[in-house]
Amino acid sequence: MVLLWWTCWILLGAFATAVMVYLSVLMRGDEPMVLKSDVKLSVLVAARNEEAAILDCLKALHGLDYPIDNIEILIGDDASTDRTAEIIQAFIEDKPQFNYFLIQGTLNGLRGKQNVLAQLGQKASGDLLLITDADIRVNPLWAQGMAGAFADKQTGIVCGPSIVWGDSLFAKVQGLDWMMGQVLSFAHVRLGIPISAVGNNMAIRTEAYRKLGGYESLPFHIIEDYQLFQGLCERGGWRYRLLLHPTVGAVSLPLENLKAWFHQRRRWFAGARSLAWYNLALICLNASFLPAIVCMWVYGGPVWGIACLTFKLASDFALLSAAATRLGMSDRLRWFGPYSLYYLFSLIATPMLMVLPGKVVWKGRKYEMGGR
Repeated sequence: MVLLWWTCWILLGAFATAVMVYLSVLMRGDEPMVLKSDVKLSVLVAARNEEAAILDCLKALHGLDYPIDNIEILIGDDASTDRTAEIIQAFIEDKPQFNYFLIQGTLNGLRGKQNVLAQLGQKASGDLLLITDADIRVNPLWAQGMAGAFADKQTGIVCGPSIVWGDSLFAKVQGLDWMMGQVLSFAHVRLGIPISAVGNNMAIRTEAYRKLGGYESLPFHIIEDYQLFQGLCERGGWRYRLLLHPTVGAVSLPLENLKAWFHQRRRWFAGARSLAWYNLALICLNASFLPAIVCMWVYGGPVWGIACLTFKLASDFALLSAAATRLGMSDRLRWFGPYSLYYLFSLIATPMLMVLPGKVVWKGRKYEMGGR
């Protein structure tokens, strides 16, 4: 029992240290947002069975404040079986900057989104490749902000914030969950230990992409954004930036139910196994806080347990406040209470999702739990 007690104290101390470090780097001033519109851009969108969302995505891309002669939008239809193709073709009929491609065949054994992006990348002619998803709505200044983020010639990949939002309570707590992920990733970047890219709001320098050999040079993985991030930053030596600013923000549709949530989390866990050891250690530290609180309550009494729980809630609120302030979304903090219960559920469900047998189901296709 003594060993367990001291283990809890060590875990709590490590967590408190991590939170203090996060908050200290988040208090630093931000680099000014630079807007540019003189760069040739290629926007890549992979779509599969997106009839419910694709029109809003296309409208947002059409509404970009960017010279029409300097942007091309390439949409890859990944064998959709619904009305996705019909909706796309009807919308882009009189818009020359849009191009529709029915994706056929595979490149080097790639599948799914990675195969679509690989084929679109070969057709792209822009100096920068901007990647977003078919269920995403970008800000009108998104293209200008992403283009301006490449002033440093060593910057190879840039990500903007993607926040889930919707009308239901489930959608709102998902939104805060995504916001927490964004602010932690932002803090990691400032500490020089970035975790991964966010594939639904991402830009790549075409020069860096070509030198790497494109997606087709990488092994297939269901978490295609991490594969590209690793190739560019860890092997290619290019700089990575994450912009926590509303100018380059994107809004994603929420998951409709727990079944979809389970499938998404299993897909993420398939990619998490490839993370560097220090990133996995940080994830494990965060997950161990709940058992540590329980142990403190059992062996130290309710006062210790309540004190540790209060510290955890205060830490989460402080981190979310830092993100919400930067993104102009402070009003969403009123859903912090339900989010805390959602987070507790997530911590309990996570181990089960990682050990349950079966394959990852994504966009109607099945993949191995290892992401292959």
